[in-house]
Amino acid sequence: MGMLKPTLTALRKRCPRCEQGKLFHRFSKMHRQCPQCGLPLAPGPGYYIGALYPNYAVTFLVVTAVYWIMLFGLGVDQKTTLWTSLALLFILPVLFNPYARSLWLSMMYHASSNPTTKDWRDSDDREESESKDVLGEPPHIQQKT
Repeated sequence: MGMLKPTLTALRKRCPRCEQGKLFHRFSKMHRQCPQCGLPLAPGPGYYIGALYPNYAVTFLVVTAVYWIMLFGLGVDQKTTLWTSLALLFILPVLFNPYARSLWLSMMYHASSNPTTKDWRDSDDREESESKDVLGEPPHIQQKT
C-alpha cells in the first residue's frame, strides 16, 4: 500500500496523523492545528514553500497536456490554444494550492524520521521538547565552556 493511503488522505485535505481532521476551514485558509488530534499544521516559518514543487509539477503537466490535446488532438487553432493555456497557467496554481499544501504536509509528516522533529509529529510531547535544545538536553544541564 505504501504511500497510496497518505496520498489519498492528502487529496481529501485531511490530517496526515489522524486522517479525520480537516486541514482547511475556508478554501485556502488552513487551521493552525488539526481540529481532531491537535497536530500543529504550521511547523515553522516558510514550511510550505516546498509545496510550490508539487503545484508547479501539476500545473506544468496539465497545461502541457491541454496544449497538445487541443492543438493536435482536437485541431483547435493555435491562438485559442495559447490563450487557454495562458489562462490555465494563472488559474490552476491557485486552485491546486490547497491540495499542494496538503500533499506537502503529508509527505513531510510520513517521511520524517529525524528525531529532532519528534516534537512536531507527536504534539503531546511538545511542552517537554520546547524546553530542550536541538540535542535534546535541557538548558540547565548543559555544561558551559
